[in-house]
Amino acid sequence: MNFAYPSEEDTAILIRGTDGTYAAFGQKCTHLSCPVYYSKANDRLECPCHNGGFSSKTGEVLYGPPPRPLDRIELETINGEIFAVKREVRGNEG
Repeated sequence: MNFAYPSEEDTAILIRGTDGTYAAFGQKCTHLSCPVYYSKANDRLECPCHNGGFSSKTGEVLYGPPPRPLDRIELETINGEIFAVKREVRGNEG
């Protein structure tokens, strides 16, 4: 499911993995900002522009040209509803 967090310009994707757990990440590939999509068959996030792949559980780069992981969005479940509560930009530490 696509959504925006924390602002309308910050596109994100919520996925339910094959193990039933939920995870959310920024939807822009860290290579050239193409939108990534969830491949249920491969249980990973994929970028169609330049063949990049990311872990559906961690957002870490699996293959391709992306230089850093996807932004991670922390989730909380309250009364059965899922809420985005924090967006972590990763890979720019150095």
